[in-house]
Amino acid sequence: MKDYIKYKSGELINKYKTRNPFELAEALNINIRFYDFHELKGFYTCYKRNRYIGINRNLCEVEQVLCCAHEIGHDQLHRELTLYMKDFNFFSNSKAEYQANLMAAHILIPDDLLDKYAKYNYTIEQIAAEENLYPDLIRLKYLDYGFF
Repeated sequence: MKDYIKYKSGELINKYKTRNPFELAEALNINIRFYDFHELKGFYTCYKRNRYIGINRNLCEVEQVLCCAHEIGHDQLHRELTLYMKDFNFFSNSKAEYQANLMAAHILIPDDLLDKYAKYNYTIEQIAAEENLYPDLIRLKYLDYGFF
């Protein structure tokens, strides 16, 4: 499944020429709505063949982007399920949540990101700060490549 997730995210990026999850959602005809959730980060559902992503408008921009990418993962991998995102646990024990996080990582992070910073000996935390990403999202993407 990990290879499929990498393939599918690459296919979306190449087809629509963007890593921006809001642009991807629009191209995929997924309706995005913003809500005033108290604890919920976001959700994905498909109702009568209409696909919806709900995002907490109180999240910062970086978190909204991450949430949208994660929910696109659910759209592409678990369309038959209605799923809710309560936190940013990138190494979740839930198979569906882990897979959506992995898809988000592949959507948001180019394959050569570590190469870009290798000559400067940046830590994952430094790369994350430079790229406005969560360190664990970077770890999740590159874990399979044997970098960590």
